[in-house]
Amino acid sequence: ILPLDVRNTSAFWRWFYAGDGTLYVINPFCYRVLIAANDFLTQDVDRLIAMLKDHGIKSTRYLERYTEKTGNPQWTIAINKRKDVDRFLKLIGPPVRSIEYKWERPPVPPKDCLGCGKTYIPTRGDNDYCTVKCLRKQIDARHYAKIKSKRHT
Repeated sequence: ILPLDVRNTSAFWRWFYAGDGTLYVINPFCYRVLIAANDFLTQDVDRLIAMLKDHGIKSTRYLERYTEKTGNPQWTIAINKRKDVDRFLKLIGPPVRSIEYKWERPPVPPKDCLGCGKTYIPTRGDNDYCTVKCLRKQIDARHYAKIKSKRHT
């Protein structure tokens, strides 16, 4: 049972995450925080989600299974969006010694812009251009070429 007087502090979340959380990495642009809330009452898990919301962090709960002996639900709290994960990791502060891996997000590999050829660090996995301006130049150039080819036919 989650105590009614638990304080919604960064220290609370830091130690809760250090003990029962993990950073699940799919790729450098997609990762999430998972925190096991096994045997917590459903209303307590909902209260934890509301506590995160007070910090501007959107999270949700997933039912993993029910315990065979007690029939209690085994919940996982998930923070799915990268910006919310980054906000959460900022909230809880620097890594706890010997479990630093729970804080380590993968580095984003640099890419070469298809428009100008400059190397840049993308903010999303599907970015192929360094700026919107560079992308716009490519779209305009293709459009101009299409119009030009129609004139010559």
